Amino acid sequence: MKEAYYFSHDSNARHDPKITAMRGVYGSEGYGWYWILVEMMRESNGYKLDMRSKYAYYAFASQMQCDSETAHKFIQDCITEFDLFAADATHFWSASLLRRMQERERKSEKARKSAEARWGKKAAPDKVSSESTENDECDLDANAYADESKNDALKESKVKESKRNKNDLKDMYSDA
Repeated sequence: MKEAYYFSHDSNARHDPKITAMRGVYGSEGYGWYWILVEMMRESNGYKLDMRSKYAYYAFASQMQCDSETAHKFIQDCITEFDLFAADATHFWSASLLRRMQERERKSEKARKSAEARWGKKAAPDKVSSESTENDECDLDANAYADESKNDALKESKVKESKRNKNDLKDMYSDA
């Protein structure tokens, strides 16, 4: 499954005067087309859609579920009439989406640097000389052997006690 990417948009976007004008001409279908194109921009490199290919509008139309002439007219109206998209000779985009994505990327980079600094500071005290590390490893090994010896001694003690108990029982029943 393809990863779903998040982007914010205003919950009252339908009241924006530019969108209201577009909806006045294209209705709810146009509103849906608008968001389909914005979602496509979000998934594209640089958040812009390339319109150079002679088949670009066929691709947009396929996503919008309309014919290529309708897609072309709608996109051009969004650029020139409603000022919802901006364009150059090769691409079109949503200035609002670009602004939101740049803000998101800025916050993400800040969080990444903050995490690196936090983890970097924690890692610093753990950096010790190799001699100290070797000594610590020797201490760990010695402690492990000491623990094993204690466990062995405890097991041996329990075995001896068990044998003693058996012998005591034998003696008790043999006297009777």
